Amino acid sequence: MDTTHFNTLTDNILNDQSTYKQLKKDPTNSLQKEHKNFLNQLRDSNEIGPTLHKKLITSHPKPPYARATIKIHKDPVKARLLVCPRDTVHYNTAQHLARLLAPLGKTAKSFVKDSSEFCKKILDIPQPGTLISYDVVDLFTNVPRDEAMEIIRTRVEEILPSLDTRLTTDSIIRLIHSCISSTYFTWKDTFYQQTHGLPMGSPLSPLFTEIFMTHLEEKALETSPITPLCWFRKVDDTFAILHPNNDPRTILDHLNSQNPRMQFTMAEETNRQLPFLDVFVQKDKNDKLQTTVYREPTHTDQY
Repeated sequence: MDTTHFNTLTDNILNDQSTYKQLKKDPTNSLQKEHKNFLNQLRDSNEIGPTLHKKLITSHPKPPYARATIKIHKDPVKARLLVCPRDTVHYNTAQHLARLLAPLGKTAKSFVKDSSEFCKKILDIPQPGTLISYDVVDLFTNVPRDEAMEIIRTRVEEILPSLDTRLTTDSIIRLIHSCISSTYFTWKDTFYQQTHGLPMGSPLSPLFTEIFMTHLEEKALETSPITPLCWFRKVDDTFAILHPNNDPRTILDHLNSQNPRMQFTMAEETNRQLPFLDVFVQKDKNDKLQTTVYREPTHTDQY
């Protein structure tokens, strides 16, 4: 890809004023001051000890910077911005919170640990109907922060007694809010702010997203006019098998009615087969499911 085409793709992303805006100055110093003041309060109130206090503060923080990757398997080709958060104001705190709250990220009934577990779970499904994949459009930039924060507060209150921390629920929520609200970054010496959704690249964003998606899908499935034979999800990709007489668009419309920012697309099986992540799911002549390894058409086999 030549430089002009690359720049056009990335500029198209940043010119989306519904998602990004330019900042006039670097907010790093003011964010650092605010974050250190709150961590000092937590240390003085004995919610965190001196060692953790020192660990959570980033000395000489840098602004996050963005880089672009090209999704060559898409038609047309698309770019995706990824933000590097290392050595930023909230990076150490986000890492600590992600480890502390990790138990909240594996509670979904749809959760699959890896491809091997996924293959084992689907092979014994009797009389499978249509194979369907539902995919969230631009998940991280569309997660509604305020709604997700309320869900996380409820979940934190439920498990707080079992967590190895002296932090209160209010303190945890305030730290989370600071981390996920810090959505600025640099691109070509210009500062930008992501106006909604989660900061791309933050260690806390995947966990935050998983908690929200678990809540969204459980609510959707409880009220769905159709009950799938199976439903498995990995981040923003969902694999479902429906009864033979069910219309997959019924679930698609139902999913898209849950939240105006969370919109799904759908891919149906082709020739009785459908890829999901790195697994290729196929139905044989007896409608029994089989799985093989799946690689994108653009895979180079170089490793």
